[in-house]
Amino acid sequence: PETLSTLNSLGGALVGTGEFEEAEKIYLEIIEASRERFGEAHAETLRYMFNLVALYFDELDRKEDALKILGETLEIRRRHFGADHADTLVAQSELARGYGVIGDYEKVIELLEPIFARLALVNNSAHNETPQAALSLAAAWRETGRFKDAETLLLGTLAQVDAIYAAHPNVKRPVNPGRVIAGPIRLYKKSGNQ
Repeated sequence: PETLSTLNSLGGALVGTGEFEEAEKIYLEIIEASRERFGEAHAETLRYMFNLVALYFDELDRKEDALKILGETLEIRRRHFGADHADTLVAQSELARGYGVIGDYEKVIELLEPIFARLALVNNSAHNETPQAALSLAAAWRETGRFKDAETLLLGTLAQVDAIYAAHPNVKRPVNPGRVIAGPIRLYKKSGNQ
């Protein structure tokens, strides 16, 4: 495990120095080694796959390859954990956000609408993934003309997260919902879609 972790750190260092193709080779190598050693559904294997996804999205402009890997991680989690497991729902949300990056809002809606309520239940409303999924779904609704739905979801999510943290002031917030969610609401209102 230490060797894979060291190689993963090397991949990150290569990304930091702009050596993206070398980083890709390292990430592909450790994904394969982790699959052989731990299995495809092991947390480390999936983490290494997400590092490759980030490289494809952020540095190599290979969004279709990134989406393919996100889809693969979703299928792995469905097979090993079931469709309603928290990790599976998070993987589906991550795939939806990937489609949001490329502007396929219908796909975002297709992936998020059926699971959003379950995601909020299994992770609780304040879990980092729930506000992020709310932002993705609201953005997709906004882009497809469902302005009122977008506003209702954003305001509801902000209220839920704020209520949870008001009741637990010593708990560190995983996100700053006031800044993250209020920004899209302001943009929505400025666009005249009240």
